[in-house]
Amino acid sequence: MWQFLADHVHHRVHLLGESPAAWDEVGPEFVEIGGGDLWYPTLEEYAAGWPALPLMSAPRPLAEAVHRAVEEVSPRLSPHLWSPDDSEATAIRHLRKVLTLPAPPGEATGPERVAARLAKVRQDRDEIRGTADALGTGVLAELLRTVADLLAPLDDLPAENLRPEAAGIVPAALYDAERATGFLNHHLNGVATADRS
Repeated sequence: MWQFLADHVHHRVHLLGESPAAWDEVGPEFVEIGGGDLWYPTLEEYAAGWPALPLMSAPRPLAEAVHRAVEEVSPRLSPHLWSPDDSEATAIRHLRKVLTLPAPPGEATGPERVAARLAKVRQDRDEIRGTADALGTGVLAELLRTVADLLAPLDDLPAENLRPEAAGIVPAALYDAERATGFLNHHLNGVATADRS
């Protein structure tokens, strides 16, 4: 607890119990300490100075922009208002298989791995755009096109300029892009239909 307070002395911290109303205000980028998920540190790792804390504390403008785009269109993708046609259901299944979450933030990486992860996230962006183009019109195609446009700056991230952070942690800009595509995948997992598979 003392380590947490020291790390967040200048941040607004709220304690939330089960199913609080304020939970909807929590963004997708929270870190759960001791939650048992491999993306988050155990209490012991956190107290010992989890090396990924700076990465997880860094701004993630791409992930936040994708989150806003998804939130904006979510009401229109509600199962009460929208039911995907066959091509949309196929597109959802395809993207759910192709898009992946990034490696755990505490995982050390080197230049070759950084280059491979950058290539993968660019490939994900191109899959998103290609799927949107194949769908043509509709609310899902609109969302996918918006996300692909948000990820367009990935072409301005040369791998040679993306150096691993301290302790070999993945560069923050790359992790941001990976979280952005992972967040879209997470959203598609929740879209009503994709269960027609």
